[in-house]
Amino acid sequence: MKFKFKRLMFLGASPYQLPAIKKAKELGCIVITVSKDLTEIGHCYSDLSLKLSTIEKQKVLEAAIEYKIDAIMTYAANAAVETVSFVAEKLQLPGNPIEAAIVLQDKGKFRNMQKRIGLPYPEFIVYNEDSNVKDIYDLLEKTGEIIIKPVDSGGSRGQSIIDCQDKLNKALKYAIDNSMSKEIIIEKKLNKTMLELDGDVFFQNGKIAFSYYGHNYFKKNSKFNVPVGEIFPGVFNEEVERNLDEQFQSIITELNLNSGCINFDGFKVGEDIYIIDIALRNGGIFVPNMIQLSSGFDMTEASIYSAFGECYLVKKEYSRKPIVSYILNSYQEGLFNGYEVKSEYIDKIVFEHQIAEVGDEVNEFSIGDNTLGVVAFEFNDLNEAVDFINTVEDIVTVVVDSKKRAKGTSGFRVSPFVQNKLKHAENNSDSTVQRVLKNQFYINTTPDQRRNEKSMLKHYEASSLFEFENKRLLGLERLYRRVLIIEPMLQCLANCRHCLRQFYSPFALSQDDLNRIARSISKLPELEDVRELLITGGDPLLVPSKIIRFLDELERHPHNIKIVRIASRIPIHQPSAINDNILSLFKRKYSFQIEMATQINHSVELFPEVKEAFLKIREYVNIYNQTVLLKDVNNSVEELINVCDEMRYLGIENHYLFHCVPIKGSEHFRTTIDESLSLVKQLTTSGYLSGRAKPQLALMTDIGKITLYEKSIIKREDSRILLQTSYRYDDRIKWNPYWELPESTIVDKDGFMQVWYYDKRS
Repeated sequence: MKFKFKRLMFLGASPYQLPAIKKAKELGCIVITVSKDLTEIGHCYSDLSLKLSTIEKQKVLEAAIEYKIDAIMTYAANAAVETVSFVAEKLQLPGNPIEAAIVLQDKGKFRNMQKRIGLPYPEFIVYNEDSNVKDIYDLLEKTGEIIIKPVDSGGSRGQSIIDCQDKLNKALKYAIDNSMSKEIIIEKKLNKTMLELDGDVFFQNGKIAFSYYGHNYFKKNSKFNVPVGEIFPGVFNEEVERNLDEQFQSIITELNLNSGCINFDGFKVGEDIYIIDIALRNGGIFVPNMIQLSSGFDMTEASIYSAFGECYLVKKEYSRKPIVSYILNSYQEGLFNGYEVKSEYIDKIVFEHQIAEVGDEVNEFSIGDNTLGVVAFEFNDLNEAVDFINTVEDIVTVVVDSKKRAKGTSGFRVSPFVQNKLKHAENNSDSTVQRVLKNQFYINTTPDQRRNEKSMLKHYEASSLFEFENKRLLGLERLYRRVLIIEPMLQCLANCRHCLRQFYSPFALSQDDLNRIARSISKLPELEDVRELLITGGDPLLVPSKIIRFLDELERHPHNIKIVRIASRIPIHQPSAINDNILSLFKRKYSFQIEMATQINHSVELFPEVKEAFLKIREYVNIYNQTVLLKDVNNSVEELINVCDEMRYLGIENHYLFHCVPIKGSEHFRTTIDESLSLVKQLTTSGYLSGRAKPQLALMTDIGKITLYEKSIIKREDSRILLQTSYRYDDRIKWNPYWELPESTIVDKDGFMQVWYYDKRS
């Protein structure tokens, strides 16, 4: 805990800045995050969040004085670099001169500095609305192709490449509109003789301490000049590295820089190397993470040491593992519906961070702001890595639905993680893993798997017609007095063949829909008895930020909620998806308790990665499980004991053993009621399980869950049984006035409901 109790003001809280915020916490810092948007993920990991613009230097300074900070920094974004130097200078904190920040922030000033100190630079013109456009015509005629961009923005915002005068006025306006200073730069377009250069440079005491260079690469057939990923280390000789080091040392010396990080993009043209773009901060889109994966050097930690004016230890030797990152992106506007990686490349993945969530509106990848996430792969040699970037768009597939709503759960879909585990099982002749995974997730249309004439498309009907603020509340179900079911979406990472909701009409609620539900909970008389929310679907952890905003909205109003349960199988389908976005949801503190519900059906599903994912969640919330009893998957005492034991060891509460519901396509999964009761009896009276690990057998009927006790079964008729319940019809109508008595249900003389349930023919 190097900086225990030291106060670090961190400007920004975006996903790209999260690695530094988390690293600062690991080092013991008290972190104060600053941004205009308090819903950004970084605020979930800091000790204090301030709603301030990071470019309002005076207001940030006042906050820094108020909170008596020991250091200030930013990371992975340009906007706050000047503010960091301003505050550090005013408070005499470690930092770099504000004049240097201004030069490196402004492309025109930087080009003039390159020219002044003798570094390579492209021909350029700095232009504003009062300048003479004739100079640009002359440069275009001389060079044949020019780049026009703002002097003070990054991520390709406002940038155009033109080759004729007809396009000039439009390009100038586009650049000026994206420039805060209303000043732009026009440059000769250089023709690279190798992949574009990029990387980070760490310097301390005015000297380069560590530099690591690689390449940007770009989409095929894209009209936009936006990198789609990086490759580290670079495919070049030591002379290129030496040239870059010399140029950066000249810049550091000229600007009297003391300690920190520089990120850049550059070109090699013939024998000349040009630094094209530069920034006084670490690289964005997780470049420091890629450098650490490749070299072992922690640029993020080094930058925090610099913020405190502490010397960071740099070793003499570092590794050079080939790492390729790929920016998840879309060719079109639409709704994001996840991404998939070809199974043979799953084992090469060493980093994943998804920014967009299922159901989010996304844009064509025209600027860096349209990034949907990042996936990184490790290779055995650089040649393999270079070959990969030529085919990556066929290997990583981003699914974007151009229709008005995201895709539903119909169709055949198996998560890449499960596909990969099945492939390994087949290669290793592991029949148990093959049986469990194939039977649950893969379609097999043998005769006994056809729809039974008694089976249903839906297992119960509890949808509400509640209205609030003159609109119907979508995605709500209510069967019980204290529990309200909320379904933000019906998308999932895979299609479990026994899924209860696979035949529901697909939908995805908007943030406005969810926030309206949050407000209604405190104000609708029909919901005054609700004490628990069950957020399910689909898989709500596909949209963690939506859930956070929903819970934040709920907390802003008076409510009676004591527990919020969030149901998910993501740890089983894709454990690497249990990332910072999801964990930030479970880390948040509310007046109600958050729990997670999951479904583990067999002990072999608990692969090491799956266990690790569940343990990450268990650090923050309790987890409970409902195991579905499935024929040819887990319908043996030994298998049930194993899964109960494994869950107990992970600290997961074993809640229900669920009888497979008689819905379309599930007949082959079902055991008879008598077989199920026999299994539970052996399971709970064998002495093999602790009492705390013993599940109850539950049936989902047309009127809700029923746990079987003595005299629960009051009649048998062919392939169905009549169950006595303690559900009162009058109560049900009170809790959900829109609920209708199913044909399978009888109200007895005392007002309790009896319900017919289809058993499997023995």
